[in-house]
Amino acid sequence: MRPGRFRARRAGLVIAVVGIALIGAGCGETSMISESSSKEEALRELQSRPSFEQADRDQKAMLGEIRSVYEDLAPTVKWDRPGPRVVSGGTCLAPFRQIDGVRSYTYDAGVGEGNTPDAVWPEVKQKMLDIAAQYGYTEVNQISDEPRKRVLTVGNGIGGTLEVGEYDNTTITVSGACYLKDTKATEETTSS
Repeated sequence: MRPGRFRARRAGLVIAVVGIALIGAGCGETSMISESSSKEEALRELQSRPSFEQADRDQKAMLGEIRSVYEDLAPTVKWDRPGPRVVSGGTCLAPFRQIDGVRSYTYDAGVGEGNTPDAVWPEVKQKMLDIAAQYGYTEVNQISDEPRKRVLTVGNGIGGTLEVGEYDNTTITVSGACYLKDTKATEETTSS
């Protein structure tokens, strides 16, 4: 096994573990609803959000668009697979766990061997933030912005977090907020 592959897998594993931890912690919900909220309040909050199916499509699309920025501006980063995927699913904590059909997933765009050249990082970062904003991810937290040590998180205000990490390799993940499955879509699919 090449040394870079080991680092890529290790970085991917670290990001996956962080994502799973975020889901296990209740999706990192930051909306105004609290753990002691009633089932009715929790349901109203979930109904005000996109359906799980829409969020699933949006999060995969966002990761795909961000990955395209890397492919265009940082082609030296070599990805381990063709595109975004679901890494894990999780259970939402109170008050959402009392609602049937609530879901949360963690996604990644793959592990990129290498990282963004310093000269193009500002453009990559800005395009990434612009794409994230189109999907409602606007709460930016720049943890580290040094060459070969970049960590950026962007939240969506309801528990979803986009995280980009660049050390020896590049990882891009989305830990999803809690969303309600579209029961109409499920019923239409099963009754057809």
